[in-house]
Amino acid sequence: MRRFFPLISIFLLSLFPVAVSAQDSVVVSQPPLSDSIGSKAKYAAVIELPKGYLSGISVIVREPDAYHGVLFNEFGITALEFTYHPRTGKVDLIEVIPMLDKWYVRRVLKSDLQRVMENLLHGISVYKDEKYHVSYSFSLMKDEVEPDAAEGESDGTEE
Repeated sequence: MRRFFPLISIFLLSLFPVAVSAQDSVVVSQPPLSDSIGSKAKYAAVIELPKGYLSGISVIVREPDAYHGVLFNEFGITALEFTYHPRTGKVDLIEVIPMLDKWYVRRVLKSDLQRVMENLLHGISVYKDEKYHVSYSFSLMKDEVEPDAAEGESDGTEE
Protein backbone atom coordinates (compact mmCIF):
# COMPACT_ATOMS: atom_id res chain seq x y z
CA MET A 1 0.00 0.00 0.00
CA ARG A 2 2.79 2.41 0.88
CA ARG A 3 4.38 1.64 -2.45
CA PHE A 4 1.35 2.97 -4.40
CA PHE A 5 0.69 6.04 -2.24
CA PRO A 6 3.24 8.28 -4.06
CA LEU A 7 1.86 7.19 -7.43
CA ILE A 8 -1.71 7.94 -6.39
CA SER A 9 -0.64 11.34 -5.01
CA ILE A 10 1.13 12.28 -8.24
CA PHE A 11 -1.90 11.19 -10.25
CA LEU A 12 -4.28 13.28 -8.14
CA LEU A 13 -2.01 16.33 -8.30
CA SER A 14 -1.80 16.01 -12.08
CA LEU A 15 -5.61 16.31 -12.24
CA PHE A 16 -5.65 19.56 -10.25
CA PRO A 17 -4.62 21.92 -13.12
CA VAL A 18 -7.30 20.35 -15.33
CA ALA A 19 -9.98 21.07 -12.73
CA VAL A 20 -8.84 24.69 -12.34
CA SER A 21 -8.81 25.30 -16.09
CA ALA A 22 -12.31 23.81 -16.37
CA GLN A 23 -13.62 26.36 -13.87
CA ASP A 24 -12.00 29.23 -15.80
CA SER A 25 -13.73 28.18 -19.01
CA VAL A 26 -17.10 29.21 -17.54
CA VAL A 27 -16.21 32.90 -17.98
CA VAL A 28 -17.50 33.98 -21.38
CA SER A 29 -15.43 36.57 -23.16
CA GLN A 30 -17.10 39.15 -25.36
CA PRO A 31 -16.21 42.59 -26.72
CA PRO A 32 -15.90 45.15 -23.90
CA LEU A 33 -18.61 47.72 -23.33
CA SER A 34 -17.97 50.73 -25.56
CA ASP A 35 -16.72 53.93 -23.93
CA SER A 36 -17.77 56.30 -26.73
CA ILE A 37 -20.53 58.74 -25.78
CA GLY A 38 -23.93 57.78 -27.22
CA SER A 39 -23.04 54.15 -27.87
CA LYS A 40 -25.70 51.56 -27.09
CA ALA A 41 -25.28 47.91 -26.20
CA LYS A 42 -28.05 45.30 -25.96
CA TYR A 43 -27.65 42.27 -23.73
CA ALA A 44 -29.71 39.18 -23.01
CA ALA A 45 -29.67 39.39 -19.22
CA VAL A 46 -30.38 36.75 -16.59
CA ILE A 47 -30.28 37.36 -12.84
CA GLU A 48 -30.60 34.11 -10.89
CA LEU A 49 -31.66 34.41 -7.25
CA PRO A 50 -31.97 31.60 -4.70
CA LYS A 51 -35.78 31.72 -4.91
CA GLY A 52 -36.24 32.55 -8.60
CA TYR A 53 -34.81 34.40 -11.56
CA LEU A 54 -35.27 37.54 -13.62
CA SER A 55 -34.53 37.50 -17.32
CA GLY A 56 -34.99 39.89 -20.19
CA ILE A 57 -33.19 42.41 -22.34
CA SER A 58 -30.83 45.00 -20.97
CA VAL A 59 -29.91 48.17 -22.87
CA ILE A 60 -26.90 50.16 -21.69
CA VAL A 61 -26.24 53.62 -23.13
CA ARG A 62 -23.06 55.63 -22.61
CA GLU A 63 -23.79 59.19 -21.52
CA PRO A 64 -21.17 61.94 -21.00
CA ASP A 65 -20.59 61.19 -17.31
CA ALA A 66 -22.22 57.79 -16.73
CA TYR A 67 -23.67 54.61 -18.18
CA HIS A 68 -27.48 54.41 -18.10
CA GLY A 69 -28.86 50.87 -18.00
CA VAL A 70 -32.37 49.43 -18.17
CA LEU A 71 -33.49 45.82 -17.80
CA PHE A 72 -36.83 44.88 -19.38
CA ASN A 73 -38.40 41.52 -18.62
CA GLU A 74 -40.12 39.32 -21.23
CA PHE A 75 -43.37 41.27 -20.87
CA GLY A 76 -41.77 44.66 -21.55
CA ILE A 77 -41.99 45.84 -17.94
CA THR A 78 -39.01 47.79 -16.65
CA ALA A 79 -37.56 45.56 -13.98
CA LEU A 80 -34.49 47.59 -13.17
CA GLU A 81 -33.15 51.00 -14.15
CA PHE A 82 -29.76 52.24 -13.00
CA THR A 83 -26.83 54.54 -13.71
CA TYR A 84 -23.18 53.62 -13.29
CA HIS A 85 -20.56 56.33 -12.77
CA PRO A 86 -17.19 54.92 -13.89
CA ARG A 87 -15.10 57.62 -12.17
CA THR A 88 -16.49 56.93 -8.72
CA GLY A 89 -17.51 53.33 -9.37
CA LYS A 90 -20.97 53.95 -7.87
CA VAL A 91 -24.33 52.67 -9.02
CA ASP A 92 -27.58 54.57 -8.50
CA LEU A 93 -30.79 52.56 -8.69
CA ILE A 94 -33.50 54.67 -10.30
CA GLU A 95 -36.32 52.16 -10.55
CA VAL A 96 -36.74 48.63 -9.21
CA ILE A 97 -39.76 46.35 -9.55
CA PRO A 98 -41.77 46.00 -6.32
CA MET A 99 -40.66 42.39 -5.84
CA LEU A 100 -37.03 43.56 -5.43
CA ASP A 101 -37.70 46.99 -3.93
CA LYS A 102 -36.50 46.25 -0.40
CA TRP A 103 -33.68 48.17 1.28
CA TYR A 104 -31.54 45.06 1.77
CA VAL A 105 -32.07 43.83 -1.80
CA ARG A 106 -31.30 47.29 -3.21
CA ARG A 107 -28.01 47.32 -1.29
CA VAL A 108 -26.97 43.96 -2.77
CA LEU A 109 -28.11 44.99 -6.26
CA LYS A 110 -26.06 48.20 -6.11
CA SER A 111 -22.86 46.44 -5.13
CA ASP A 112 -23.41 43.58 -7.59
CA LEU A 113 -24.27 45.88 -10.51
CA GLN A 114 -21.08 47.80 -9.81
CA ARG A 115 -19.09 44.60 -10.29
CA VAL A 116 -21.19 43.56 -13.31
CA MET A 117 -20.47 46.89 -15.01
CA GLU A 118 -16.76 46.59 -14.24
CA ASN A 119 -16.82 43.11 -15.76
CA LEU A 120 -18.69 44.31 -18.86
CA LEU A 121 -16.12 47.08 -19.34
CA HIS A 122 -13.46 44.34 -19.44
CA GLY A 123 -15.48 41.99 -21.69
CA ILE A 124 -16.54 39.52 -18.99
CA SER A 125 -20.21 38.60 -19.23
CA VAL A 126 -20.85 36.83 -15.92
CA TYR A 127 -20.63 37.65 -12.23
CA LYS A 128 -21.52 35.48 -9.22
CA ASP A 129 -22.13 36.88 -5.75
CA GLU A 130 -20.96 33.98 -3.61
CA LYS A 131 -22.23 35.47 -0.34
CA TYR A 132 -25.87 35.85 -1.42
CA HIS A 133 -25.86 33.18 -4.17
CA VAL A 134 -26.94 35.58 -6.92
CA SER A 135 -25.53 35.14 -10.43
CA TYR A 136 -25.65 37.64 -13.27
CA SER A 137 -25.19 36.85 -16.94
CA PHE A 138 -25.15 39.52 -19.67
CA SER A 139 -24.71 38.08 -23.18
CA LEU A 140 -24.19 40.60 -25.96
CA MET A 141 -26.95 40.57 -28.56
CA LYS A 142 -26.06 41.14 -32.20
CA ASP A 143 -27.89 43.87 -34.11
CA GLU A 144 -29.51 42.23 -37.10
CA VAL A 145 -30.61 44.71 -39.76
CA GLU A 146 -32.53 43.57 -42.81
CA PRO A 147 -31.08 44.72 -46.15
CA ASP A 148 -34.24 46.72 -47.00
CA ALA A 149 -34.15 48.57 -43.67
CA ALA A 150 -30.55 49.58 -44.28
CA GLU A 151 -31.51 51.18 -47.61
CA GLY A 152 -34.27 53.28 -46.04
CA GLU A 153 -37.20 51.45 -47.64
CA SER A 154 -38.66 50.04 -44.45
CA ASP A 155 -41.87 52.09 -44.49
CA GLY A 156 -43.63 49.65 -46.84
CA THR A 157 -44.44 52.15 -49.57
CA GLU A 158 -43.39 51.72 -53.15
CA GLU A 159 -42.13 54.53 -55.34
